Amino acid sequence: MLNRILFVCVLLAFAACAMGDTIRLADGRTLQGRIVARTSESVTIDAMVGGARARITVQSAEISEIDEGDVPDGFFDGPKPSKKSDRADAEELPGNAYLEVPLAGSFGREIQVKGLARVFRYAEHNGIQHIVLVFDSAGGEISAAGEVCDLMRRYRERLLFHGILRDCRGVAIAPAALCHSLSVVPGVIIGQTEGMDVASAGVEGAEAEEVYRAELGHQLVSVLRNYGREGEVAQAMVDPAIQLAAWIDQSSSVRRGAYLPADVSPENIIFSCASGELLTLDHDQAVRMGIPTFNGDPAGLGEMLELEGFERESTFGADAMQEASRDARQREANADARFEAQVRTNMEKREKAQRYLERNVQRAAQWDPEQGEYERYASTFSWGWGWGTSSSTDWTRDSRNEWRNRTDTTMAALSEAAKAARSLQRLDREAVKLGLEPSYADGELAWMIRDLAAKYDYLGRMRNRRAR
Repeated sequence: MLNRILFVCVLLAFAACAMGDTIRLADGRTLQGRIVARTSESVTIDAMVGGARARITVQSAEISEIDEGDVPDGFFDGPKPSKKSDRADAEELPGNAYLEVPLAGSFGREIQVKGLARVFRYAEHNGIQHIVLVFDSAGGEISAAGEVCDLMRRYRERLLFHGILRDCRGVAIAPAALCHSLSVVPGVIIGQTEGMDVASAGVEGAEAEEVYRAELGHQLVSVLRNYGREGEVAQAMVDPAIQLAAWIDQSSSVRRGAYLPADVSPENIIFSCASGELLTLDHDQAVRMGIPTFNGDPAGLGEMLELEGFERESTFGADAMQEASRDARQREANADARFEAQVRTNMEKREKAQRYLERNVQRAAQWDPEQGEYERYASTFSWGWGWGTSSSTDWTRDSRNEWRNRTDTTMAALSEAAKAARSLQRLDREAVKLGLEPSYADGELAWMIRDLAAKYDYLGRMRNRRAR
């Protein structure tokens, strides 16, 4: 009888631990999932790495052991929602229950997307609609902030995000921009006070971050416009290529544009951010832009937002973030955790670079000057007086300007597309080193970069043409 019990316990323990095929590497890493290809030189496994599904190829010489097993149901699904807090199940939630989530420290270190994911799943599972995000961050890793933005976009139609900005610098502005409501604390600094360290990152690294910033800014604008909001201010805080100004017009309304009007008085100027700079706002500027001041306990937001029964459901938000930060610190020395972070960052950056490449290629095609329609002098007037019509094939002045404008726009798009292709080339090399499948076949990006350069050079030579 005892032997039977022990046997059953062993079977249960084995079943609980079964995670499909397991590859143990000589450097201490472990990959779990389903082996999909195997040769004498390498093994490819469909695995979950850092919460993302990826196919990873490892060289046979790097493998110390392989254990084969069945992949359990739900292995490739996301984590299950957390259970309800210690609030008695019989006790009803307040009408407008909320979870408070402190975003304190640096994105990618103290602020972990895994913690936020747990909070959002818990809120949705337990019928909690309001999430109060208390920003007290000077920035951090832009890829980590991008992951938080992606997570917020997925939940934005099911949860309501309320941001309290105590300190919202650097990349922290990106997730703050996606909040449904914002309020600022006196003394707050909002926006980019950090720049890219080209010396330490290298030209390739700096260019890759430029592409990431540009695509992240574009996505912010697109998402906010879908909800009837302007996103250019947030975009200018993320992407230094954006030129933006804001001022108070004669009707006391806030206006925005690339340039300040010549007749606007200095006292009505809110800010003016030139291309190459990153927009930063202080408390007074934020208030003039229409963001209200709030300096109190998050429960007080209910009155400002006119929400009755605005009560914190539990401390789950703060607890989940602390636990995720603690786990990250403990895992920093772990080979698996470092590998997961590298894979997740590489996949995130490649996705952004690919979108930026596609968007600029489409823009170049849209503005291709060869597709424009142009008038010639001969088709616009006759000399009369019996002299006949003009035989000139030259374009009119307006047509020449149209050609140059379309050419300049197309060349700018081609330049940005080439920048994205070079970033993808660098990221693909990094992906191969990690064992991931590259986005493009060998040599394909190099050909694309040469083709974009050839089109750019051709348009540059033809920019001032007078006829076709």
